[in-house]
Amino acid sequence: MCSNIVSPSGHNMAKNAEIIKKRRIKVSHEDIAYTVGASKSTVKAIRIGGRSQETETGQRVMIAEMLIEEGTNKLLEEVKRIVQIPSPASK
Repeated sequence: MCSNIVSPSGHNMAKNAEIIKKRRIKVSHEDIAYTVGASKSTVKAIRIGGRSQETETGQRVMIAEMLIEEGTNKLLEEVKRIVQIPSPASK
């Protein structure tokens, strides 16, 4: 499936999957459908295993899901880092 696919940001998607498993970000079927240009029902069927992930659409759905999750996780970690900067009053 996505074990040897490298995202545009240069990360191995299998490694990203391991990171995401720790704190799973839920990406909606609608967001993925919009991103890949497929219907929500097609995306849902691919994600739950009713349709093959090996087709072109299946691969686009899985890659989009991984990239959206990766980007969201990075954004959340950056926000967390910024929010945790100690203020001058707390020194």
